[in-house]
Amino acid sequence: MWRFTSEIFNKLGDIDKILKFLRGTFWDKLLITKKQFDDFKEGKHLKRWQQEGADLVLFYGEDLLKEPNKVILLNVKSHESSRKSRDPNIMSAQRLIEYINDLIGRIDGKNLLDNAELWFIGVNYLATEKGGKITGIFVKDLFKLDVSLIPQINFDAAIQIQWHVENMKEIEQSNKEFAIKLLDEFIIRWEKHSKHKDSKYKILAKSIKSKLT
Repeated sequence: MWRFTSEIFNKLGDIDKILKFLRGTFWDKLLITKKQFDDFKEGKHLKRWQQEGADLVLFYGEDLLKEPNKVILLNVKSHESSRKSRDPNIMSAQRLIEYINDLIGRIDGKNLLDNAELWFIGVNYLATEKGGKITGIFVKDLFKLDVSLIPQINFDAAIQIQWHVENMKEIEQSNKEFAIKLLDEFIIRWEKHSKHKDSKYKILAKSIKSKLT
């Protein structure tokens, strides 16, 4: 990923030009961090950002500087098929909502949202003595997911969306419709979670006080 970022920084060369260019992309907040800008200013090699919103970038245009949004972000998840495990962390629901809010606040922001593409690739495999055998590959479009079927938004763990890629369900909807549905689903689940926690801690406080007095 750092090679993709480095190519853009090196081609544009000037920080102001880079910032202007990135404001016209849907992916900058998912791939680039302030630390990379600081390193570039100091002439250092750019390093990967641990919180990158994708593992791979697929560019399907001819000139990245002229067609910056002909990009698909690929988020790859693997799963050992013989093991039963809880749904893995996919991405932070809070971060996704904040990303959408930032995007639509820009000039031409709604058009940027319409052109945003982030896909999940799930690779199921069986471990073998020789390394492993792939048992299934699944590709799902984030903005086509039916958010009402998300198994869990884990508010106790960085507000992570947890979902096996193979179990994701897609429906026909626009990116805008996805964003609205995600916000509604987030609020519904947050209110349920917060009410549960409020009740839990009130009961705990009452129990402690009764024992102490």
